[in-house]
Order: sequence, then C-alpha cells, then structure tokens
Amino acid sequence: MRMADVAMATSAAPTIYRALPMGGYMLIDGGVWTNNPLMLAMTEAMICYDVPRERIKVLSIGCGDDPCYVTRRMVGGGLWEWRKMVGGAMRAQSLAAVNQARLLLAPVNVVRIEPSLTSGPIELRLSAGGERTVAGSQRGRNGQPRSRAGDIPCPSIG
Repeated sequence: MRMADVAMATSAAPTIYRALPMGGYMLIDGGVWTNNPLMLAMTEAMICYDVPRERIKVLSIGCGDDPCYVTRRMVGGGLWEWRKMVGGAMRAQSLAAVNQARLLLAPVNVVRIEPSLTSGPIELRLSAGGERTVAGSQRGRNGQPRSRAGDIPCPSIG
C-alpha cells in the first residue's frame, strides 16, 4: 500500500471527500468511528503489547476546540436544527476518551493539548510589557469565547 493511499483513506471524511475504494472495501476517515483514538491506542498497548497501564503516559494533541452552543431553536428538536452539531458530538466523544483515559491511568499521566478556536480573526494587542494579548471583546471574564445570548455552551475538553 502506498503512503498516498493511506493518507487519502485516513482523511476521507464523508461530509467532505469521497470514500477510497481499496481491496473490496470503501475506506473512510477513522474519525467517523473514533474521533479521538486515545482509548483505542491504550487498549491496544495494554492487550496487544502487554504494557501495564502504570507504564503508559499519554500526550493527546487535538485539532482545535471550537466552541459549540445549543441554540434556542435546537431545543425544539429536529434534524435540520441539529445538523451543525456533528462537531459537538465529536467534541463530546473526544472529551469522554480523555476523561476515561485519566480515570484508567491517573490524571497526571494524560496530557491533552487543545487549542481554542474562534469564529473569526483573533485581534492581538500589545500589553504594557510588550506582550501580545487577545483582545477582551472576544473573550468573557472566564477567558472563554463569548457566547450568544440564550445559548448554552458545551463543556470544554480539559
């Protein structure tokens, strides 16, 4: 198998790209099954390679944590209103995987790096000390991106 085929198969997200036919199968992005493969990797290390969980240390690197919100219109239900929540479902699966790993391995052994994303450009300002800071208009008092009135924020991945 060529590396190009592996790359095409692993990035074949069905909402964006076509599946890759290979060996009688239609290959799609593994993120459809497990968006954050942390628990799969831990299970394989412990079962297939007989690594004791006490020896496992995890560095999990995410692709970005875009805030998601349950809007007032979504509360009423319906597929059309919830179509944009695919990202929220993937985020919830990733949060579950990270927290399950922390339960099995101890929190100190699982580090998650997840950059925060915003819906627009990030305005940077220079502080008095010359350091760049994010403009206050895009962040709330808790440092999280501001939500729209009435929206319920989804939990952050820690």
